[in-house]
Amino acid sequence: MWKALRNFLGALGEKVPLRFGNRDSKNSSMLTALCLLTEPEDRKVVVDLGLAQRWEVFFATRIEEAGRFLRESGPQVILLDRDFIEGDWRETMTGFAKSRGACVILVSKVLDDYLWNEVVSCGGYEVLPKPLRQEELARTIRLARSYWSSASRYQIK
Repeated sequence: MWKALRNFLGALGEKVPLRFGNRDSKNSSMLTALCLLTEPEDRKVVVDLGLAQRWEVFFATRIEEAGRFLRESGPQVILLDRDFIEGDWRETMTGFAKSRGACVILVSKVLDDYLWNEVVSCGGYEVLPKPLRQEELARTIRLARSYWSSASRYQIK
């Protein structure tokens, strides 16, 4: 069944927004992620890892879709491709980071100290190299989730 689902998800490409996983209201420990990724290979890595880890993941192709999911589901992690077509990644990252306190991870072909400083100044959490690698993504999301859990406990309401 999982192989068929992965093939189906891969065939969708960028045609429609995609959401998988089943958020159980009793299981508040489930990871919720929002992904704005341009490369099918990167989306496949997230799908494979998300299915294995039982995450709830939403793939958005437009900022409006992403904003709606952000308001409705409050994801802990957001993966943002630096090459995302709509708008400037800096503005998008800043808006996402301020809106719900999610850990925003930039995915980029280029990695250097200048980019890392820009990400931090925009409220981002981490930068991951393209193409995504499952082990590195799993480690980064595990750390981001731990950070998010700790930070959300101490937020002033």
